[in-house]
Formats: sequence, C-alpha cells, structure tokens
Amino acid sequence: MYQTFAHQINRAKALIDGLTAYGDDVTQLGITKDFVTKLTDLYTKAGQTEQTRNELKATSKLATANLGEIMSKLNGACSLAKKSIRIFLPEEKWPSFGFQAGEFAAKEATDTPATT
Repeated sequence: MYQTFAHQINRAKALIDGLTAYGDDVTQLGITKDFVTKLTDLYTKAGQTEQTRNELKATSKLATANLGEIMSKLNGACSLAKKSIRIFLPEEKWPSFGFQAGEFAAKEATDTPATT
C-alpha cells in the first residue's frame, strides 16, 4: 500500500509519542533516550522538508497556471501571424517563418473537393 510522506511522518510522530510515554518500558528493548532524540530530530527535519515541498508544489501550480494563460495568448498571436503569412506571402518564403515543409499540404488536400 502506497503511503504519502505526510502519512509516514504522522506515523513516525505516533511512534515517537509512544516511545516517549513508555520510555522505561522500551529501554528494556534496547531503545535508548538517545535513539528517541535522534528519531525526533529526523521527524522534525522530515516535517520541515515536507512543508517546504508543499510550498514548492503550490508555487509550481501557480506558475503552471500563469504559463498556461501566457501560452494561450502566445499561440493565438502566432496562429494569427501564420495565417497572415500564408495568405499574403509566397510559399517559398514560409520556411523563414518556421513553417515545416508540407505543413499545410495535408490540410489543403483534405479541404479540396474531389472531382470524379
């Protein structure tokens, strides 16, 4: 079963709480206070790193949304420019504007009615 980092961190916290509450009992098992302290330090670092990770994810989602809006505007403007170039400039100049060879040939072939 897959467990998120947050789930694993929460389970570690529950374990640390239990080890702290029953310190005398678990000492007999070889679990020392130094071990619990090290475990607590790792738990704290994991929690801080998870918080940083979540903040970065939120920032990334915002950046992705902003980029989506910008790309929509950019693609619309490029489409308009390409249409103008196709209409007003000869086909031999199109590669200078980034058109691929035969880029519009397939579309034109499907737009042309077949004569029988």
